[in-house]
Amino acid sequence: MTEILVLGDGRLLVNGTRAVQRYNSNGTLDTTFASAGTLERQEGGQLSIADIALQSTGQILLLTSNGYLKRFTADGQLDTSFGTNGQIGYEVWRSAYKEFSGRSLAMLPGDGFLVGLQGRNISESTSKYDPPVIDDDSMLVKHEPNGALSSSFGMGGVCSTPRATV
Repeated sequence: MTEILVLGDGRLLVNGTRAVQRYNSNGTLDTTFASAGTLERQEGGQLSIADIALQSTGQILLLTSNGYLKRFTADGQLDTSFGTNGQIGYEVWRSAYKEFSGRSLAMLPGDGFLVGLQGRNISESTSKYDPPVIDDDSMLVKHEPNGALSSSFGMGGVCSTPRATV
């Protein structure tokens, strides 16, 4: 268990890194949520759930460690009106030598939100199965409540932070 959010009605939303579960205020699993109380990762390639957050409407934002942001309704169903079929994929910023993984979410006043991504460079290697990696910069991405990038933040909604040197 990595995170617990207390909902306005006293129920609990628990991020267990592989699935999110909702509990009633008395500690019993809320079987009316998602699939029998459990919201699991949707695709096998998603490594883990990096962070969760709630919009004031009760919608659930779920950030996966491999760079997907998904939005679910308050009852745990994928909100297909968000992004592309319910998700925003930061993998579009990947290249042969760089990838970004999801790290954190932060809610802003008015239901906008920030997504923290950790970048890393993948250096050349003799083995395509075990490429050495070099920690690189991180990115902060600001979204409007509907998932659109906030054009008034950074460069088109994205602020890049270079790796600190010591």
